[in-house]
Amino acid sequence: MQRIAARLAHLLAEQDVSLNALSKAAVVNRQTIANIVEGRVWPTVAVLAELERALGTSFALDPALWPERDAMDSSLSGHADTTRSSPERVTKQRKKRDIR
Repeated sequence: MQRIAARLAHLLAEQDVSLNALSKAAVVNRQTIANIVEGRVWPTVAVLAELERALGTSFALDPALWPERDAMDSSLSGHADTTRSSPERVTKQRKKRDIR
């Protein structure tokens, strides 16, 4: 939340946009935007989408905001998918069920 708040504050300053102007352009309550910028609330996906549309940029999913995601993705890449049962295991489970 702090990263999104800081990025939003940076974009407002960079584009010289006031909270009132963003509020009107995004059709989001001015106090809601102020609360997001101050890190008091977590914005909904819908609010983020409206803010991004009004600012003309995608900032919530900016990879620069989430560097640890790359580390997490690479650490998971070598692991096998264990969420599915093999066909042999499914067949054995069905046979056990039919015997009961």
